[in-house]
Amino acid sequence: MKIGNTASNLLVVSLTGAGKGRSLVLDKEAVTIGVGDGCDVVLDAPGVETAGAVAAIRRQAQRLELFVHDADHYSFRINDELHTPVDGTPIALTDGDVVAVEPRQVAAGCEPEKVLLKVVAKPQSDVPPAAGVLQFPEVDAGGQLHPRTATRFLKELVFALYAEMPAWVRAVALLLTVLIPLSVMSATVIVFVFLWNYAKLTEDLRSKNRDSGIQIDVLMEENEKLKNRLKDYEEAINFAPKIAASYRGGVCLIVGTYTYRDAQQRPLRYIDHSFDDSRALSADGKLNVSFEGTGNEFFEEFSGTGFVVAEGVILTNRHIAQPWWTDPTDKLITQLGGKPYIKEIQAYFPEHKTPFALKPVGFSQESDVALCTFNPGDARIPILPIEGFEEDETKPLPDITGQAILLMGFPNGVDVLVAQLTDGQLKRDLERRFRVSEKAILLAQRGELVPLVTQGHVTRLVAGRIVHDAATQEGGSGSPIFNSTGKVIGINAQVTVDEGGGQVPGNNLAVPIRAAFKLLRETGKPLG
Repeated sequence: MKIGNTASNLLVVSLTGAGKGRSLVLDKEAVTIGVGDGCDVVLDAPGVETAGAVAAIRRQAQRLELFVHDADHYSFRINDELHTPVDGTPIALTDGDVVAVEPRQVAAGCEPEKVLLKVVAKPQSDVPPAAGVLQFPEVDAGGQLHPRTATRFLKELVFALYAEMPAWVRAVALLLTVLIPLSVMSATVIVFVFLWNYAKLTEDLRSKNRDSGIQIDVLMEENEKLKNRLKDYEEAINFAPKIAASYRGGVCLIVGTYTYRDAQQRPLRYIDHSFDDSRALSADGKLNVSFEGTGNEFFEEFSGTGFVVAEGVILTNRHIAQPWWTDPTDKLITQLGGKPYIKEIQAYFPEHKTPFALKPVGFSQESDVALCTFNPGDARIPILPIEGFEEDETKPLPDITGQAILLMGFPNGVDVLVAQLTDGQLKRDLERRFRVSEKAILLAQRGELVPLVTQGHVTRLVAGRIVHDAATQEGGSGSPIFNSTGKVIGINAQVTVDEGGGQVPGNNLAVPIRAAFKLLRETGKPLG
C-alpha cells in the first residue's frame, strides 16, 4: 500500500500489505482508495487490471462516510462485517473503524488490505454547530481548544510512533519498562535490609557492651573450669599404666575344649581317619564328623578372656563359657542327636604358672554374659572394681559417649603372645605345637602370659550396648573395659566385620557391667 499527499485531517494507519505499521495524516475532504497513482490510498492488488478509485472516505460534518464506486470487483468489510452498498448509499463510519477492501478475485498468496481510520478534522465555520456538540478538533462554541484535545492527540501520536517501531525496538522498550521499576524496587529493598541489619547490629553491640562486666566474670569462671578439665585430662592420659599395673593380675586367659555325645553316650568322631584334625564342617557345607565315624574323636578348642570380680568368681561372655552357643555348626550336629559338653576349661593368670580349673555356673538369658567359679587356694589374685551405674536394667545408661576407656585382654588368644616372643627357641617350640592349651601352659611357665592393653573411647550407646573404638580381635571377648577412674564399666563382647570378613574399626561392642548384677544375685555370688 502507498499513501499520497499528507497533511492534518484524516489519520490513516495501514495494518497489512507493504505499508504495514505506517501511519499518515491526509488533509482532504475526501480520501480515495483504489488502484493507480491518482488515489490517496493505493491498494496492492496484484493481478487486478481495473485502475482508478474503487471507494472514497468523505468527512461530513461530525462523521465519516464510505462511498463505494466499484462493488462488482471489490468487497468491503467494516470491522470484519461484510457490507454491501445499496444503490450508492454511503456506509457510515466511526472513529477507529477498520475498513477492509478486498478484490473479489484475489490472486493466490495475496492478503486483503486493511486501514485504521482516525479523525482529526478542522471545524466547519460555515456550518454552525448544534448546541452542546463539539466540532473537530474538539473546540467549544467560542472556538476555544477543548482541554482534552492535547491529551488525546498525544495519545494518538504515541500509538502511531509505537506502531512504526521495529519489533525488536518495541521488545527492548517493553523489557526496559519492566526492568527499571524492578531494579528500583530491588535497590530499595536492599537498602532497607542493610539499614535494618545495621540497626540490629548496633543494638547488639550496645547490649554486649552493657553486659561486658558480667561476661568477664563468666569468662573467669569458664577459665577455672578449663583448668580443672585440663587436670582431669592429664590424669586420664596417665590412667592406663596405673590400671594395668594394679589389675593386670586379675585378667585371665580362658582355654578349653568341648565335644558332643549322642543319647547312647557315643562320642562324635571323624567319618574316617582321612578327615582327622580337620574342621567339623567342610567348605562345601558337609559335615566331616558322625557318631558312626571310625576316625579320631572330634573335639573343638576355644579361648577367650575373663576377669575376677569376687574371690573365686570370674565374669566372661556366654559365647566363651558355652562356645557352641553362637556356632552354626552346632545346629547341624544337634540334628544328629548330639549334645555338647565341655571336656576341659581352665583359666591362666599372668602371675601364676599353673592354670585353675573353671566351672561355668550361670548364664544370662538377656545378655552375652556368663559366670564361672574356681578355687584360688592360697593364690592372691586381684579383684577388679566395678562401676555399677544403675543396677536397675530398665533405666537408661548414663551418657558416657566420648569417655576414655582401657581394654585389657587376650585378643587372638596365644598367637599374638607367641608372635611377640624374643626368645627364638621358645618361639619355634611353641609354633610347632598345635593345641592352644599346650602353648598357654608353656607361656605361663615362662612368665610370658601377659594381657594386652589398648585404649580408646566410647563412641556411642546402641540398644543397651556400649560401642567403642579400642583395638581388639577375636579372643578379646570377655575382656574388662575400664573407665579413666579404674573401674570396670563393661565386658567386651563382639567385633564388627564387613561383608568381606574384615573388621570395621571403631565399632566394637561391649555389654554394660550392670548386665552381670542379676546373674551375680541369682547365683549368690556377692561382689568382692
